[in-house]
This record gives sequence, structure tokens and C-alpha cells, in this order.
Amino acid sequence: MSEEEKYYQSQEFKELLEQYEQMVASGRSTYMDGEDLCDIAEYYNTHDYPLEQVRAVIDYALQLHPESVTALAMLARMAIERGDLKEAEHIADSIPNQQDRDVYFLRAEIMIRHFQHNEAFNMLFELKDTIEEEYSYYLADAADLFYDYQDYLHAIPFIDELGEKLPSWYRTWLLKAKIYMALETYEQAIPFIEQMLDSDPFDVNSWYMAGEAYASTKQYDKALEATDYAIAIEPDHYGVLQLRAYCLYFLDRVEDAAQIYEHVINDTGGTEHDYLFYSYCLYDIGRTKEAYDAIKMAAVISSYGCDEEQAIQEQQAYIASTLGLMDEALECIAKAEALSTDEAPEWPYDFYRVRVYAENGHMDEALQLVVNCISKACDEEEADLRRFQAAQVLFDVGCSKEVIELLNQINRSNLTEEQIKQLYGYEASSFHRTGMSYLAWDAIVDAQQHGTQNIASYFDDFFPENVADADAADYYYQLVHGDWL
Repeated sequence: MSEEEKYYQSQEFKELLEQYEQMVASGRSTYMDGEDLCDIAEYYNTHDYPLEQVRAVIDYALQLHPESVTALAMLARMAIERGDLKEAEHIADSIPNQQDRDVYFLRAEIMIRHFQHNEAFNMLFELKDTIEEEYSYYLADAADLFYDYQDYLHAIPFIDELGEKLPSWYRTWLLKAKIYMALETYEQAIPFIEQMLDSDPFDVNSWYMAGEAYASTKQYDKALEATDYAIAIEPDHYGVLQLRAYCLYFLDRVEDAAQIYEHVINDTGGTEHDYLFYSYCLYDIGRTKEAYDAIKMAAVISSYGCDEEQAIQEQQAYIASTLGLMDEALECIAKAEALSTDEAPEWPYDFYRVRVYAENGHMDEALQLVVNCISKACDEEEADLRRFQAAQVLFDVGCSKEVIELLNQINRSNLTEEQIKQLYGYEASSFHRTGMSYLAWDAIVDAQQHGTQNIASYFDDFFPENVADADAADYYYQLVHGDWL
């Protein structure tokens, strides 16, 4: 928990807040210290109180203390948030003590808003050697300023020096964790987050950050455990609930994830992320029409250029195709392709079209697209990858004969070990679907020998879910022929 939040939870601050709010309720004026009033204004600001209430506290502080640097700086920052940089500069110029630290940070923020990041950095970095009191706070505040504007390059020098001066300070750990998370080097963030939790195991935000870091490194079990602790501290922290649902989805606990997304959407209205993943969940558990409604809502509320707009269009295409809305599916694929910035995507968008055509009974168009995709490969290794991808797409829509033909054309040495494991699963199931049970049995044996995992999952509902991979061949033989080998 940050030092500010600890102060806000202290009895001293609670009494100040009660004193101020009782004064406002009574309509009478009472003398209060300027810094105390600024603390109340900052509390309101960081706890999502209406801006009118924040401004009222600042105005009262300035009424009692017209030259309060802190109050004037807060007023200037409100102007910055409105985009009124001229007003912010005017307020900064009016502050009597131009050598105050708050003034330097205020001017640095105005520079950043004018895209003068280097000038802001040079000013603050040069000034640090003149700071005599609370030097560590100066470094941390400077790092936070640049971090808040996603200028990590200029935040890092302050964080590095802070790490040298105070390596065991909570704020050092927090800044280190934040910068590594922002740079997507999550493994490096985790040790600092764990130090934060050792220091304060009751901080919901630290548990949330831990969960994000674990989830980003695909440690979904550990991420889920982190959300358990966070929810125990704050049951209605919607960020934590969203993260929990996300982890449950990737742990194949899809129905549990769907329930949480539904709860979040009902309580908050939901974001495009919530509706997108809610749609994934609903589709996976067979509630296709509801999944379609959810993804349509995601498309409605998403803003142009949002991070998930491409995924939303892809999911809408997927579901529309399943519902037989071929034209809509193709239109969504075109939109997703237009949003893609990848010149050589791992999955060419023509394979999305292959799925739509095949699923809706247009096999000639589907197979022609497969031929076109393979012909665009730069070498035979890439051609085999395209054949494998086409087989995956066609397998999902039940085109088993075409899957077998494609798999037979692949030089398996051109695939990765994981792809080969999957190949045997597709092959075994496709033989089964086309009535070639002996070949299916042979392929299951091959799958076992090559370490294919969860073999039963390739066979729809043919196998019971609890059949172990080691028993799959014998179990298949028994189901088909009525006795054990």
C-alpha cells in the first residue's frame, strides 16, 4: 500500500476529512491548514469524487491561504487535465515562490504536454543535484511523472538512481515493478511485486499487479491464486474480477469465467474486453446466439483503433459463420484484415475465409483458397505449415476427407514437435469420422508414441472425458469392436 493510501486510512486523516465535510454540510467556514485541505483535495481526486468537489476544496484552501504553492499547483494541474495549458502556465507564473519543487514539476508537466520531453527531463535531472531534503521523493516523483505519460525512457534514469539509493523502499519496488510491467518484461517485475507483498500482504493493488504479471507469463494458476487474495481484501474490485475471469478462461474453466464476466457486465456495463471474452466463453459452451449478441455489443462500444478491435471483428466473423451469416462473416474478416499491421501474419486471413466457405457449404471456393495460400509460400517448409494450418481449419468444420488429404501431403520433418503431436490427433479423428476405424486406431497409437496430449479431445464426444492418453488406443478398440485387445 502506498504511503499516501496509508495516510488516507489513518485516524488523523479521517478526522480531518470529517471536520471538513461537517463544515461544508453546516455551511459555516472553519479555519483549516492549507496542506491539510490539499490532502483532502488529493484524496477526492484519487478516489473518483466529482471534479466540482475537488475544485471546491482547492478554492477554499486558496481562500484561506492565497499563496499556497500546493493548492496553486493543484489548480494548475486541473487546467492541464482540461487541456488548458495557457491557464496552467498563467497559474504557474503567479506562484510567489518559483523555486519550490512543486513549481518545477508543474513546469515539467507543461513541457511534456507541449511534447518537450527532453527539455522536461533535462530540467529535472539537472535540478536533482540541488535537492537537499527528501531527495528520494524527488527521484520517485520525477519517475512517476514520466511514467504517467508513458515516457519510460526518461523515467528509467530516476528509477535506477532510486534503486541505488534506497533499494528496499516500497516505492522503489513499486516503480521497478511498474516499469518492467510497462515494458512487458513481466518476469523481471515479479520479484519486486513479491517484495511489495512481503511488506504489505493486505494491499489489493499489489495482488492485482501480481496476478497481471503471472497471467502475462501464462502462469494462470498462480494468477488465479493472486486474485483469491485480492478478492478476500476487496470483493468488488472489478479489475481483479476481470483478471480472474480471464485466467479461468485460459484454465478451461469456461463456465466459471462466463459467470464472472456476466456479473461484471451487469454491474458496470462492461468494456469491449469484457464483451469479447464473454463471447468467447458463451461460444465455447454452446450458447452461440448469446455469444453473437455479446460480440455485437463489443463491436458497438469499441472505439476505432482500440487494442481489441481486430479480435472483435475476427470473433464476430467466427460466430456469424457458425450461424450461417456468410456475407457478414466475410465482411468482418475484411475489416479485421484492414486493421492488421502484420505484413506476414502467422495465420493468413484467407484461412479465415476458408473456414467461412467450408462451414457454409461452398467447398469449391474454400479449397481454391487453400491452394492459393499454399502457392504463396516462399519454400516447401512454409508450404507444409500452410497445409497444416488449412487442415486445422477444415478439421474444425468437419471436413475430414480434405483434412486427411492435406496431412498426407506434409513432410512432417518441416513441422515443429508440438505441431506433429497435434497432427496425429487430427489424423486419428479424421480417420474415425470417415469410418476408417483401423487407421484411426493406428493413428491413436502413433499419437501416444509421439506424446499427443488429451487425445480424447480430438474425438468430440466419442470418448469419455476422463480417458487417459495411455489408455486411448485400447479404449477406442473396445468402443469400436466391443472387446479389449
